[in-house]
Formats: sequence, structure tokens, C-alpha cells
Amino acid sequence: MAKKKSIPPPPEPKPKYLYLSYEETSTGGDYADGEEGDSFRNRSPRNTTVSFTALSRVQDKGTFFPSCSCVEVSDDVYAAERVFLVIYRHRDGDTFGTSHGNWGVWASVKTEEEPTDP
Repeated sequence: MAKKKSIPPPPEPKPKYLYLSYEETSTGGDYADGEEGDSFRNRSPRNTTVSFTALSRVQDKGTFFPSCSCVEVSDDVYAAERVFLVIYRHRDGDTFGTSHGNWGVWASVKTEEEPTDP
């Protein structure tokens, strides 16, 4: 009996990425006055400010630690001339301090209306 030759499945499509460049600064986050020797020190709130500078199909390799975020996108968004990002901002913290202005990319879409569609 002849052995059936198995056909391997097609390869998974490679994901596509856009690279979001940004400049980020933080202030605060210092130890509270009078608690320098305490092992459970409180900190003042840390406030983060971010400025988005570019969105590109090619990762900037010009610096040792590039400030960019890798965003996985669909083929349609990757090929689009114009892309809209939905950025969320949030606060985080624990017993010892909080940070304000944290951010992340929630979605990448081709039109301004898409993020608000139900």
C-alpha cells in the first residue's frame, strides 16, 4: 500500500507592525519628606507627559534605546495612507505611590469614525 504524502499547512501570515515614536517625560515620584530611612516609603505622585512624534512602517534604528512602541496592525491599516490611533491614558498605583499619565495603544484604524462604531 502506498503511503499518502501529507501536504503541510500554509505558513501563518507574518504580522505587520507600525512603529509609534514618542517623547516622554516624568516628574514627581520622589520620596515623601521625612521618610528617607523608612523601608516602606511613600512617594509623591509621578506625572508622565507624552508627545507622539511619528508613525512609521520602518523602525528607527538610529538610537541605542529608541523611544518607540510597536503596534500590530491589519493589512488594511498597514497599507492605508492615513492611520488613526486610539490612545488610552490611565492612572496606576499602590500603597506607596501613584503614577498619572500612563498610556497605551488600544486600536489602530483607517478612519476617525471606526473607534466610535458600536
